[in-house]
Amino acid sequence: MAIIDRELYTDPNYRRYRSYWYNLTYDYPLRDSTINHDEAMSIYSEFRHKDSLKTERFARIIDSLGYVPGERITGGLLGVGTIIVHSSKYERLSIDIDSIYLYSLALGTLVPDTYGWYKGYYDERHFKQHTFYYTVARETIEALSEAEKSAINERRRKVGLRPCPATVWEYDIY
Repeated sequence: MAIIDRELYTDPNYRRYRSYWYNLTYDYPLRDSTINHDEAMSIYSEFRHKDSLKTERFARIIDSLGYVPGERITGGLLGVGTIIVHSSKYERLSIDIDSIYLYSLALGTLVPDTYGWYKGYYDERHFKQHTFYYTVARETIEALSEAEKSAINERRRKVGLRPCPATVWEYDIY
């Protein structure tokens, strides 16, 4: 699955059309005005289909195990962090993936940063809400009241994340 994932995300054709879709969806300037919209949407749809098949396969595997195997168990070959984060793109999967992630977090086979990245991105993408403020900029955090920061940090503490200031894509932003 890690190989399939890498192939999908590094394919130059898919990368071009994913970028087009992203810029169009999030109202960013289009970088390449020569792209045919219908062709781009068709190729992006093909990419999403292949990506969703890989993500569903991962969901079925962890559902049969009951937890996410850790890198220690898989020898680092599975690339679970990447696949977990990519699963945040899909609002509905064949299983209740969040409960398996939470159970895996409790077992210690899933690290808090990976869960925070997944859940933060999932809630932002599908519900336009911030759970852990895990993928936001410094200015957003600084604009919050002390009570809001305290509530966020309590949610973060419960899953093992460090308190705000926020972390973006596993890097400290300040």
